[in-house]
Amino acid sequence: MRKKNTLFEDSDDTSQIEAVSESESSENEHTQLIEEPEPVKRPRKKAEMTSERRKMLIDNLRRGRETSLQKRQKNKILKDIDKKELNEQKEAKDQEKILNHYNKKNKQKTEIENLKNELILERNKNKKTVDNEKVIPSKPIINKVETVKIQPIKSHRVVYSTLTGEKTIVEI
Repeated sequence: MRKKNTLFEDSDDTSQIEAVSESESSENEHTQLIEEPEPVKRPRKKAEMTSERRKMLIDNLRRGRETSLQKRQKNKILKDIDKKELNEQKEAKDQEKILNHYNKKNKQKTEIENLKNELILERNKNKKTVDNEKVIPSKPIINKVETVKIQPIKSHRVVYSTLTGEKTIVEI
């Protein structure tokens, strides 16, 4: 069933609309009769607390606070232990890295030293073979010692004249 807007409709359609609205209103009345009003909630009266009950609740509260404090302290200790273990593991890893780096450098140094020693040994072997093959001459290689007279070098100086702009060479 369609509900049409009566303001914009023709007068012929209004009779149909009125019939539709009457049938809807009858349905609404049935639903209203079936619905029951909600019960009103009344505030509950609280019983007065006896001194024994009050003491018992206070004691429970005190014990609860003590146990929660103990649990917090225990958890704090466990957390501290975990942090220490993590720090120790990190330090161990760092030390391993440092040792590995140091060992690599030492390996390189020892390899270099070994290679140097090998070169020295090879040079010594070569010298020994050359020494064995050398023939020692009976006469010295230099027969004469010549004396050479060194002549002094003449130096020259260039002099420029500011008045004439000429260049002259003077021996010293």
